[in-house]
Amino acid sequence: MLKFFKQHTLQLGIAAAMLGSLSAQAVTIESGKGSVLLFPVYTTELGWDSYLNIQSPHGFARIVFRDAESGTVVRSFNVYNSSVWRASLSQQAGGTTLRVAEGSCLVHEDGFVEGAGAEIQIGASVGMVEVYSEGDAESGNFVEWENIRSLSCSTISGRWGPGGSWSANAPSIGYPSTLTGEMILINVQRGLAAQYIPVGLNRFNAGLPHTAPSSAHPNLTDARPRLNSFDPPLWGDVTPAEGLELVADALRASSLTNDVTLLDSVDARTDWIISYPLQGYGYTKPYQVTLNGVQRYCDTFGLPAKAGRPSVTLVPAVQTGMLISSAGTDSQVSNASPEADVSLCNAVNFVAFGDKQSWLADEQSSLLNRIPADLLVGQSNRVKWTMAQPQPVVAFRLTTLVNGTLSGGSVLANYAVMQQHQTQKP
Repeated sequence: MLKFFKQHTLQLGIAAAMLGSLSAQAVTIESGKGSVLLFPVYTTELGWDSYLNIQSPHGFARIVFRDAESGTVVRSFNVYNSSVWRASLSQQAGGTTLRVAEGSCLVHEDGFVEGAGAEIQIGASVGMVEVYSEGDAESGNFVEWENIRSLSCSTISGRWGPGGSWSANAPSIGYPSTLTGEMILINVQRGLAAQYIPVGLNRFNAGLPHTAPSSAHPNLTDARPRLNSFDPPLWGDVTPAEGLELVADALRASSLTNDVTLLDSVDARTDWIISYPLQGYGYTKPYQVTLNGVQRYCDTFGLPAKAGRPSVTLVPAVQTGMLISSAGTDSQVSNASPEADVSLCNAVNFVAFGDKQSWLADEQSSLLNRIPADLLVGQSNRVKWTMAQPQPVVAFRLTTLVNGTLSGGSVLANYAVMQQHQTQKP
């Protein structure tokens, strides 16, 4: 009897330890560092240029661009032999152009470009960026990094081409490495520059395969957390839907909080950037509406419906979105309306406050939402949005101010800051 008890106690202990490991080894997020980096916004509209900087210790990365409306992939490519890779995104005559500032070899589905000054087109002027550290040391076709480093860019591109040796049997490029990066938004006309750090996903997958530039993988459905690269996935055979849910759990928030500054004396204004990284994967928001004949999934701040804008009928028994504005000891809570204005229908959304013009989107843009000034306590607020339904989301604020000019008007002294929202987990 004692032996039976000891055996089952040991088995229960092992089971408990395994469950603890599963919880501890879920996909985690870290600011600016991970095997996957998520940049929630880039823009080349209204005079903005975006500068993407990526550091990859082993020199290889997959970079994927998604549009702001639906999160659809508009461009993807592989970067080789570039431990530091930098590029600008700007509006040119042919559309949004990516121009390499530093980096060796970029291979895309139609060929390759190499070296500083190389250019390719990106199919969206506003969107999001995903960066993956490809590498799988368990591959049976393992190739040391140095072997690939010795290949020319044209040779690498050719091996992905029709009949190329990699199109049927691509080599591994070693262990995935930890990526770091940053995005800088610059508006020369307005004298503004703001930097932000991406969201890093860790424990994502210890073995992402080395795939062709046009391949649909890797993507966020490939999450397979492991204790280490030689262990099987902790969840066994994880389906793509389950992998995506692991990422959703890491990013999910029930509320967003950040500052809103609207000081007239220095022409300060604030835009919120609220991005849904999983929208392109079919991960839906709470409310389904028809916009221009197309079914879209949206959210709501719980504000009364505006004339001419789509709205949804809120069920009183269901929690609705709510805004709380506070300044000092004063606070104001938005009153939910039975007919609530629909907002945040895109993968990337801009929110302007009061009657200040947004520096990120014009008034006709489908990406722009606006919170009226009468919901704010004063010119400097702390605003919290409690969501109708917790969502995987990444959000920042962009606050700009004009400090006039220096040196008798010859030096523009404007300022901008980007700060990530505080989130509350459900």
